[in-house]
Amino acid sequence: MSQIPGVVWRARCFTIVGLLAGCAHIASAEDGFNSTAREQLHAVLWMQRAAEYRASVAQVYRLASERLPQLKASGTALLEQQALPAAQIEALPPAIIMDIDETVLDNSYYQAQQLLDRK
Repeated sequence: MSQIPGVVWRARCFTIVGLLAGCAHIASAEDGFNSTAREQLHAVLWMQRAAEYRASVAQVYRLASERLPQLKASGTALLEQQALPAAQIEALPPAIIMDIDETVLDNSYYQAQQLLDRK
């Protein structure tokens, strides 16, 4: 494979980006769908359909599961408990606190409905 000089490569990239941006502008003007709604639609579709999204979510949970034993052994993450004796901290049951939106709860169908309703 031959090397493309930096100036030529950048010129080709800018040309492609310019053409794509122009096409996106024409498409959004034709259907009345603003660019923010279009980006939200792409995000919702990616979350609902992309294997990469499912793989990344599974990877995060797997990594958290692997690290949980060493996190439990290290004491506490709660600042209010830093002054407690180690024996008292070890006696406490572990707690996992997480935000459920888009992690445990799939709210992409609600987001899609919001887009359809143009809200």
